[in-house]
Amino acid sequence: METLIQQQLDELELLQSMYSSPGEFHIEDQGSYEQTLAYCKQLVPQPAQSLSFKLVIVIDADDGDDEDSLQGATANCTAVYPLEIAVRLGNSYPDVLPNVYLSSKDLHRTNQDQLNSDLHCYMNAIPLTEPCLLTIVEWIRDNSATYFPVPISHSISTPDSKSDQSQSDNFCRLWLYMHHIYSKTKRRNILSSAHDLDLTGFCLPGKPGVVCVEGSERNTREFYSILRRWNWKSITCRRREEIESCDIGSCRKVCGFQELVLEVQGTHLNLGQFLEYLKQRKLEYMFKELFGVDGQH
Repeated sequence: METLIQQQLDELELLQSMYSSPGEFHIEDQGSYEQTLAYCKQLVPQPAQSLSFKLVIVIDADDGDDEDSLQGATANCTAVYPLEIAVRLGNSYPDVLPNVYLSSKDLHRTNQDQLNSDLHCYMNAIPLTEPCLLTIVEWIRDNSATYFPVPISHSISTPDSKSDQSQSDNFCRLWLYMHHIYSKTKRRNILSSAHDLDLTGFCLPGKPGVVCVEGSERNTREFYSILRRWNWKSITCRRREEIESCDIGSCRKVCGFQELVLEVQGTHLNLGQFLEYLKQRKLEYMFKELFGVDGQH
């Protein structure tokens, strides 16, 4: 056990030297840490049951520069977020994995849960017996940015939904069709844009990608204008449905805005599930127009 405990202390000392700025590294229980130090010096018979510390790193969430990144209004747009890494090491580490949990006030709860889930999947593939805290922190630094919100643009206005509807009470539903929607950045910004503009509907990621938004005519137009500034292989509006001078809320057929998650059959999405989703909302008339297949069969 003494060898394992010494490896823990060596790794903690290295992390403390790497993250030495105020507020970056913090030992949770200083008494346990002192007891463990004393154990390695053979001053006490047992180490503390565990060592806990928190590390705060800064994540730069930018729009990236790959083919599927955002361009135009979003080019070179960067946001900086603090991310807290809470770690607890049992006496058997590194023969067993550490307990690691990530949190940030800037993360949506769903994204935070997904980030922790993906981290744990990565950790489960790490070979045991070797210290791995530095490797884990490196993975977090390399992969966390896509879970944070990326500002669409400081120049893009998102009008208040109530004042917007007072200016235009025309209802509009847009059906947008993309060659594909894979980018986590785009998917996250589609959700946030729809929410900011008080739009209901859904996003179906994959190949092809489909987005349906419904709300005031002005806000749906603004939403489409935002998306067209991004870098797409192709994006088209397949249908525009308008109802003049109506109560917008009563015209909506979708509650809220969400990203649809369908089962995968082989290499294709289960479009039968999507058809059933449309039928439940009396929108199945769009299935053939989107995919060229008669949904009746």
